[in-house]
Amino acid sequence: MKAAAAETGRGRVQYLAAPVARLFRVVMAFFDMIHAVFLGLPALFPHCRHRFVKRIARARARMLSFSPTATCARTTMSTRTSRTIEMRPAEAADQAFMEQLYASTRTAEQRMGACDARTEALLMALQFRARQTQLHALYPYGDVAVIVERERPIGALYVNYGADEIRILDISLLPECRNRGIGLGLLRSLQAQGVRMRVPVRLDVLPGSRAQRLFQRCGFTLNGANGLFLCMEWTPPLLT
Repeated sequence: MKAAAAETGRGRVQYLAAPVARLFRVVMAFFDMIHAVFLGLPALFPHCRHRFVKRIARARARMLSFSPTATCARTTMSTRTSRTIEMRPAEAADQAFMEQLYASTRTAEQRMGACDARTEALLMALQFRARQTQLHALYPYGDVAVIVERERPIGALYVNYGADEIRILDISLLPECRNRGIGLGLLRSLQAQGVRMRVPVRLDVLPGSRAQRLFQRCGFTLNGANGLFLCMEWTPPLLT
């Protein structure tokens, strides 16, 4: 009976999702039109124009963050990928671990071999914070989760749910936790969300890295380049 009730509830949500999504697209088109108008105005009143453009952009970003599909993905994303692997939202207390995790992902060529350990740790922390600031500026409503195994943090997943894509901003694990299928399980979970939302899953990756080979195994294909990074994309079968 409980299972039947749950299926009925999901059916009602799916029945309502289409008209809500259509209304959302209409509202987003309105915001895009207003944004374009303000950007096209002559720069007669630069201060006022800049203020209005920022307000419109902020309103548009808030609307994207409350997209019906993105909200659905956040609420349906599994917080457990196996019996021992779970995820939880990142907190301020995780900062030290996140800096340690970031340093562990740097290759020998990316590390500062000429520095002593203390100086290198400081520079790595500064690099990580600068990267955090940049990602937050580009994706202010991105979700940062800590990957946990038996209450011990072992990695992080940073994802932005947009109206037309799921973008993986970062997925990383401590060295001793790699090659165990954890990253593969997380990718499969994100692909399942892409199917539910009917949007592609996209990311940028360094060419020739292990991560690129993992993404290729999961069906991601090349879709251009972004500076030093390759752009990769996985599209749900229904959209191809």
